[in-house]
Amino acid sequence: MRPMRLFLLTVKQYLCSPFLLLLLIAAPVLCFYVSHRPATEADDRIRVGYCIVDPDAQNQIGETNEDISWLTDVLADGETLFSFYQSSSPDALRAEVARGTAECGYLIPSDLFEQLRSGNRRELITLLTSPRTTMSDVINETLFANIFQRLSGQVFLRYLTKKSAVAEYYPKAFTDQDVEELYQKYLTNGSTFSFTYDNTVNEFHYGTTAVLTQPLRGLFAVLILLCGFVGALSYYQAAEHPVFARVSVRVVRIVVPMLFACILSLVCLFGMPGVPGIDHSLTGLLLESSRLLLYALICLVFLFLITTLIPYRGILYALFPLYLMGCLIFSPIFLDAAQFLPQLKTISYFFLPTWYLL
Repeated sequence: MRPMRLFLLTVKQYLCSPFLLLLLIAAPVLCFYVSHRPATEADDRIRVGYCIVDPDAQNQIGETNEDISWLTDVLADGETLFSFYQSSSPDALRAEVARGTAECGYLIPSDLFEQLRSGNRRELITLLTSPRTTMSDVINETLFANIFQRLSGQVFLRYLTKKSAVAEYYPKAFTDQDVEELYQKYLTNGSTFSFTYDNTVNEFHYGTTAVLTQPLRGLFAVLILLCGFVGALSYYQAAEHPVFARVSVRVVRIVVPMLFACILSLVCLFGMPGVPGIDHSLTGLLLESSRLLLYALICLVFLFLITTLIPYRGILYALFPLYLMGCLIFSPIFLDAAQFLPQLKTISYFFLPTWYLL
């Protein structure tokens, strides 16, 4: 049988598969739905709850003073990745953290600043977390930075007026207002040390769409390779008849399912805006098409060698799940492990999706 005729018959065979038709229709529709669903405020920032409690009874609401009022205003207006909100009660905050509607929660005593000024700095704030909490350490630093902003100026004033070498000149040589102006000057003018952020909170949005699109290219690379494995297994079945034990049959059996996977990948990648590494333009479309075809060619060579070296179908059945699992672990799909263990960089090149993601 001529290779082109065999190719067309194989394509027709796959198109008659109900599962393949369902996949070709459902995948682009799902991508379109995820990318165009309405965004909510909760998607943009990570919710963090807190509650002001009585220092003697952590289950009761505490009274608000000037320092606490300042802190709640700063937390509400802060332009960070985290959205702090004040919960109605300690029990309500615990329930919100347990349900996952809040990343974590804080029980802040109403006399927090009085305790800090008196030198007591241990176990004042109670942190509420759940097993799903992953960012509590980063959120802690954000909260403590706001507390420090309020407290450090007061500590600085107390030091100058009571313990420093110029304390005897207070308030004749300098006043509280002078110290406050001096403190604010050196706090904000960058003369001590400062941080420069390349991406501010307004330039970065944390949402489910961003999380879903991040590993898409790598997952589609694994899908193409999986389809190639399926085609290789179908060749073993066809090669049981001597007429089909030919090189052209092997190539066609491997290429056709990978071709469908490449088309599906291309449609989905360009159907979802914001996929990392994808330029949604004509040039980007041609470039990504070339990458997919080159990657499919690499997979074809790899699978052709595998089916040549492995004479029995059962060995390939046992091999390909292990190899695909290695792709998910060592290729930079969800996480680039080589950033933490540079020795894994060389190992990752043995798994084909790494070459597509370069």
